[in-house]
Amino acid sequence: MPLGSETGAGRLSSETDTGRAWLSAVALSFASFWLTVGLAMYSSAAPLVAYLFAFSCVVACTLGTASRVPASARTCLLGASIGLVLLVGAAFGRSRVGLSVSASVVLVGLLLIGTGVGALVGRRIQHPGHLLFVAVVSSLADLWSVTQPGGISKAIAEEPLALSLAALPWPMLGSDELAPLLGVGDVVFTSLYLAATRAHALPLRRSVLALAAGYAVTTCLVIATQRPIPVLPLLGACVVIAQPAARRLSAPDRRHGAWALTMIACAVALWFLQRSL
Repeated sequence: MPLGSETGAGRLSSETDTGRAWLSAVALSFASFWLTVGLAMYSSAAPLVAYLFAFSCVVACTLGTASRVPASARTCLLGASIGLVLLVGAAFGRSRVGLSVSASVVLVGLLLIGTGVGALVGRRIQHPGHLLFVAVVSSLADLWSVTQPGGISKAIAEEPLALSLAALPWPMLGSDELAPLLGVGDVVFTSLYLAATRAHALPLRRSVLALAAGYAVTTCLVIATQRPIPVLPLLGACVVIAQPAARRLSAPDRRHGAWALTMIACAVALWFLQRSL
């Protein structure tokens, strides 16, 4: 057999194994969801404990799945496509199946879509320093989306059906409630940061711990303020702090970044000026 054929066969086998690891992480999340469903009806947890447990589980599922996404763009697209089909099926089949079944399908669908899309984008980031721009732009967009009346996140949060299809759900201990806890956009950027970390051979553990810290701070702020808190600013800040390479910019990148941020600042200023008139 030609050497090139052996190399191609080895690459295909590696991609298949990595794809299996991704699907295994999703399957583990699915099983954990149903385990919590079984525990919920027999437990008597305080609301705060139930929230902390549920949010921790969702974050663990997100980080675990995002860290197992394969490098193959074809596999990522296939997984995201399957996730989209599952999400559509959950949307149209809600009246025919139980809420727990529908929520578990949404969980799997959003994990596949979010981690698949995030990995596709993250692996195309050309330089680790570009993560700084990703963090800044995504933070501004998330702040606007969550806090402003016309923001997408705020609009989704006010529509129960949309929220149930756009946020990862998890059972709450001590009740039959299935709470939507983490938006698919947060899953996308979690996967993006981890995919970029792996693509540029940065320390993966640092990024995982940084993202976990970002989610932990978010949880504390939500509990303290009793208000929705944008997650992406904290995720981006923690990754940039944890990865020194993300703070190293070339001179052309600094110039381009300065122009881009100036344009964004002008657009935001004009938007606020228009609203005040």
